[in-house]
Amino acid sequence: MTKWFQFTSVILVSVFAVTGTANAQIRAGAHAGFDFDSSDLFVGINGTLPVMEVGDKTLLLNPEGSYWVTSDGFNLFIISLNVLFPLTEGSLSAYAGGGISISFFSFDAGDFGEFGDLFGLNNISTSSTDFGLNIKGGAEMGEGKMRPFGEAGYIFNE
Repeated sequence: MTKWFQFTSVILVSVFAVTGTANAQIRAGAHAGFDFDSSDLFVGINGTLPVMEVGDKTLLLNPEGSYWVTSDGFNLFIISLNVLFPLTEGSLSAYAGGGISISFFSFDAGDFGEFGDLFGLNNISTSSTDFGLNIKGGAEMGEGKMRPFGEAGYIFNE
């Protein structure tokens, strides 16, 4: 098997956030970004849920799903579950973490008409499902309901 690495460096903006009680800090929202590896935009949803205290910091569970927006027959959807460790707190909060992901990839070439019939190119399609390990880091700005953030991540897949 050929190992492939996907590097996604993104600028994400939280569009919607729901905050629970002050102690719980459960948040959910939408994000959008740019994948420098494939030069595609992606959109998705993510959240953070506190899971346990480590010293004076709270580990956060970070479920997320992202869909790559392409127009050339490629489809990519990634679901991840990460654990984030806050590095700093305040109006600019840095974090780092990692977790697992599952990637769903498909390609459909469509119909090229008579040309496709002649060269056997019509209705070529393929798909794959891959599991991976993630590392990520970023920073969140602000302390209100809307929290813009920037994040970079790396997914190790086979």
